[in-house]
Amino acid sequence: NIYVLVLALCINGMGVGGPKTLPDEPPFTAFVGNLPKSIVQMDVDAIFAELKVRNIRLVRDKETDKFKGFCYVEFEDKQSLQDALEFNGALVEDRPLRVDVAERRNDRDGGGRG
Repeated sequence: NIYVLVLALCINGMGVGGPKTLPDEPPFTAFVGNLPKSIVQMDVDAIFAELKVRNIRLVRDKETDKFKGFCYVEFEDKQSLQDALEFNGALVEDRPLRVDVAERRNDRDGGGRG
């Protein structure tokens, strides 16, 4: 199973994550890039299954509705976001994931309460 491989790489410290600036207050959101175009939300759920995920937003092309190869994953707490950074460089379908702290969305909040 590919997700077992990803988890094993991260547990064994083979991710290439380095020190990041983490937010001290919500939202605790990660940018996850270089994903295979065939991935679905359930796959992203499986990658971060051991962490406290609040929301996953797969980014799609507005005109074609095709997945653009990246997503945003919001976590319940700072520790989950920090743990997610360890997945940076882990392989999913032979592609190294890019996981980083997402830039803040200033005026474009999704309207959700939290």
